[in-house]
Order: sequence, then structure tokens, then C-alpha cells
Amino acid sequence: MVNVLVYKAQLSGQEFYFYVLLEFQSRVDFQMPHRLLTYMTEIWRDVQSNTPQSEKRRKTHKLPAVVPIVLYNGNATWTAVRSFREMLEGEQHFGAELLNFRYVLLDVKRLDKKQLEQMENLIGLIFLVEQNPGAVPFTNRLRKSSQILKKLDPELFQLFKSWFKMTNPKETEKIGHVLDKFEDPKGVDTMISNLTKALRDEYYEMRRQGLAAGQAKGKEEGRVEGETAARMDIARNLLKEGMSIEQTARLAGLNISEVEQLTEK
Repeated sequence: MVNVLVYKAQLSGQEFYFYVLLEFQSRVDFQMPHRLLTYMTEIWRDVQSNTPQSEKRRKTHKLPAVVPIVLYNGNATWTAVRSFREMLEGEQHFGAELLNFRYVLLDVKRLDKKQLEQMENLIGLIFLVEQNPGAVPFTNRLRKSSQILKKLDPELFQLFKSWFKMTNPKETEKIGHVLDKFEDPKGVDTMISNLTKALRDEYYEMRRQGLAAGQAKGKEEGRVEGETAARMDIARNLLKEGMSIEQTARLAGLNISEVEQLTEK
């Protein structure tokens, strides 16, 4: 899952925009540098298509910087190459003329928990939840971090909701409508309360369905077991009356091997 964020910065008296390309990843992807390059190219293509021709002809016209970040929450160690150049065959025989960039890797499960708690921002919150996934730990962490969410701008708040849906695919259908009702971070307390209720209801519904399925299975197994026992009794009586194995099997509704086992007993 990829998200694109746009930021405005002012450094050394210069104001400019730059993009953050955030890729959520749960498995090691050895094609990651190429994938990121594809995303970056699409960003620049979109910028160029929305820039007037007169501005593009200027010598001062520049493309925005794009910072690629991979947010990885998998259990295995990340072993994919970190730079695009490392994906190119024979790259060691070339100089600086080759296209190259390096992405930032945030290996969530290997970050220090205390440092994440001290960050007190959305990224720290996401990382903490990723270290202990699951709907219940998630809502518990949200309640403790509601002040962080209230301070988010609308764009980051939308990113947060997208991330939640991605990390909780089993509950998405049940709670997606809860998230979609809240566009303003100011309603975080109500949103957390509604999410908690929705997840609790989902848990009890799954438990009810599990119990019902278990009971139905027990009844079916009992019915089949009873029918089998009755067939066996019929077969025993037929054998006592001198019926052949083949005739007994046909009349009792059993297979020949089952009847043969009765004769051995």
C-alpha cells in the first residue's frame, strides 16, 4: 500500500514543496527500488502535466523532491537492496552516470519502544501499534494517544484511517463505515468510542457464530454416529441369520470392508 504526502518547507529563506512517498510493507520485496521508482516517476509525470508550458520552459523550473520511505512491519529481516543502483546488472563497472536513489527503511518491529513513546506523534503511534498488532491492542493504544490524533491535519488523519484499514483487513467491512464518518480529527474521542464498540460487537458475533457452528457440528456428528451404529446392528442380525457378506452390506447400507470387520469380531 502506498501513500503520497505533500509538504511545504521554508529553509534559508526559500519556500518549496516536497513529496513523501510512504510504502507500507509486510513482506520483504526484492523489487522495492524499482517499484518506488515507478511511483516517483508517476508523481513527476502528474506534476509536469499540471504545470503550464510557459513555466516548464523556464530555466528555473524544477521538479519537486520525492523522499521514498518504506514502513516495514514483517517478522523476517529486511534483506532487499536499499538503493536502485544495486538492482542494475554490472553497476560496479559504471560511474555516477547511472540513475540512483536510496530509500529510507523504517523497520517497525526492531525499533525501541521507549523511544517511540517519547516521539508523541503519528509515526510513533503507528510503530507502537505495529509492534503489537490486533484490534484490541490498537484501540487501547488509541485511547492513550487521542491527543496526538486530535492535532493531526486532515491529510495525515486520512492517512491514519487508510493505514488502519490495511492493518485490520478482517475487521474492515465491519468498522469501515465508522472511520468514514469522521473527517475531522476533532471527533477522535467519539471515533475511538465507536470503534471500540464495533470491534467488541464483532468479537461477540464471531464468538456466537463459532459456538453455533460447534453445536451444529456436534449434532451432525451425533446423527451420523447414531445412523452408523444402527446400520451395524442391522448387519449383525443379518449375519446371524446366515446372510452373506455381500447381501448384508447391500441391505444394511454398509461397504463390504465394514461387514468383514464385523465377521472378524
